Amino acid sequence: MKITVAVPCYNLEERIATCLESVISQDFQEMEILVIDDHSTDRSVEIVREIMMKHPEREFHFIVNEVNLGINRVRNMAIDEAKGEALFFVDGDDTIEPGTLSLFHRRMEETDVEVVCGSFRKKDFNGKTYIIKQFPEDTIKGEFAYAHYIEHFVRGSFCVAVWNNLYRLDFIKTQGIFCDTHYKNYEDCVFTFKVALNAQNVSFINDITYNYHDVPTSISHQKIDLGFLQNYRAVIESIVDAKKRFEASHKDMPISPGISFLLNYICLTNGCLKSGMESDVNKKDKKLFLRWLRGHYHKNNINWSNIEGPYNKISFLILNSPFSYLLFRCYFKHLKVVVNIVGFLSK
Repeated sequence: MKITVAVPCYNLEERIATCLESVISQDFQEMEILVIDDHSTDRSVEIVREIMMKHPEREFHFIVNEVNLGINRVRNMAIDEAKGEALFFVDGDDTIEPGTLSLFHRRMEETDVEVVCGSFRKKDFNGKTYIIKQFPEDTIKGEFAYAHYIEHFVRGSFCVAVWNNLYRLDFIKTQGIFCDTHYKNYEDCVFTFKVALNAQNVSFINDITYNYHDVPTSISHQKIDLGFLQNYRAVIESIVDAKKRFEASHKDMPISPGISFLLNYICLTNGCLKSGMESDVNKKDKKLFLRWLRGHYHKNNINWSNIEGPYNKISFLILNSPFSYLLFRCYFKHLKVVVNIVGFLSK
C-alpha cells in the first residue's frame, strides 16, 4: 500500500527543511511526498526544491500555488492530488518520529481499518516538551467506531487535528470528507467531526509518533480579533450542519454519545473558545458571541441530555448561566485546578 505524505507549507523557511528530513529519513519506502506551497513570500519554495535535488531517491510531487488559497483549500488539494492508497498529513513546521510510517502502515494492513491515529508530543519554541498526549491502544470496528473510542477512552479531552492520522483515501473520497472553505482556520475541527460521523473501523496507537512544534508562525499565535470569533462561529455552524445532514441521510440510526461529546468539546471546551475569551476583543463582542452560541444550542435542541463528558457539562452550565462571560474567564484562568478537581471526583 502506497502512502501519500501531504505537507502544507506557507512561509516556513526556518522549519520546512527539518520537517521534510523527518519524512525523507523514514524507513518506509512506498511513499509519495506531496508538498503544497501556498504562495510563500520567503525562501520556502527554494528550500523545498533544494531538498528535492538532494534526494532523487524519493518520489516528490511539488505544487506551488500562484495565489494564497488558505489551509482549507490546500488540504483539499492534497486529497485530490494524492496518488497513494492512504493519506498522512504532516504540517510543515512539525516532524514525525523515525519508523512512524512503517508503524501506521503495518497497523492499517493488519487491522484493515479506515483510519489509524497516533499519539503525539507538543513542544515549545525551544524544543522542550510540555504536553504529551498518548491514546490507549485499541482497534474498534462497527458503526461510529471513532466516536465510540472517544466515548469510552477520551471523555475529558481529545485531539481534533488532521495530522498524525493515516486515512484510507477511498474512505475519505467516498464519504465526501473535505474541508469546508467558507472559513479560514480550524479546519481540523470540522474534518475530524466528519470522520467521526462516518468511520466504522479505527485503530489508535499508543506510541508517540508526531512532534507538534508550537512556533510563532502557527495559527495559535496569530492575532485574535473579532474575525477570530466570526471564524469560530462559522466552524460551529459547519459542525452542526454536518450532523444534521448525516441524521437526515441515516434516519433510523441512533447517534453515538461520542458524537455529542465531540460536538460539544469543539464548541465549548476546545482551545478556540478559551483563546476567544482571553483575547483583546472587547467585552461587548465576546458577550454577543456567547449569546449567539447559547441561542445556537437552543435553536438546534442541544440541551443537557445531549452533553457528554464532565468538562462539556461544566461549560454548558456556564454558557447557560446569567454570568457566562465572567464565569468562562474564571474557568479558563483556573482550568488546571478545575481539571484536577474533576479528575479526582471522577475516580
